[in-house]
Amino acid sequence: MARFISLVLLGVFLGGLFSLSTAADGKEIFKSKCYDSDCHKGKGLSPAKLTSKQWQSMIGDGEHEIFADPGLSDAEKGPLLTFLKDNAHDSQRQAKGIGEWN
Repeated sequence: MARFISLVLLGVFLGGLFSLSTAADGKEIFKSKCYDSDCHKGKGLSPAKLTSKQWQSMIGDGEHEIFADPGLSDAEKGPLLTFLKDNAHDSQRQAKGIGEWN
């Protein structure tokens, strides 16, 4: 039983590490491919400018011209979309106090 619990805890730990890595990767992809790109540089692009549904339509459904060669790869699409939706205008961030967000 103890071994089973240890394996479950290990799975939860590794899953948490993977999700943190994906979020960081999505942020890096956003910064390099979107924010610092020639298309949006200096225009104040932010994930919070659109809702999750709008990001899904644009990035998830491949409607943005970034998918033209040599734009965004399929491997970059998932982490980027996760980052954008987690930080979208309608995300569930709630203020906990001054300078603190959950």
